[in-house]
Amino acid sequence: MKRILLSIISTFALLNVLQAQQIVINNPTPYVRNEIISIPYQQFTAHFNVDSIFSVKDKLGKVLPVQLEKLGSPDPVNVMIQIQINPSETIFLHVNKEKS
Repeated sequence: MKRILLSIISTFALLNVLQAQQIVINNPTPYVRNEIISIPYQQFTAHFNVDSIFSVKDKLGKVLPVQLEKLGSPDPVNVMIQIQINPSETIFLHVNKEKS
């Protein structure tokens, strides 16, 4: 879990530099991983220029399960995305702004 989290954090930092509209996740382990990744809401919305209405899709265009975590506050704190990633795989997720 720590390795995949580190990969996500590193990738997110790199994306801030590149200003790409995607999330890159790498699984360096020899195991299939079913994970929920968590990205701070303020950073996510600022980076991807979205509000609370968006979708996250994989390379095939499949919409992934996303939840806004509020932790008891009225405003979202984290964006949580459910993923499945195969061993030694890198996946690219695209964030799409949706119309309200």
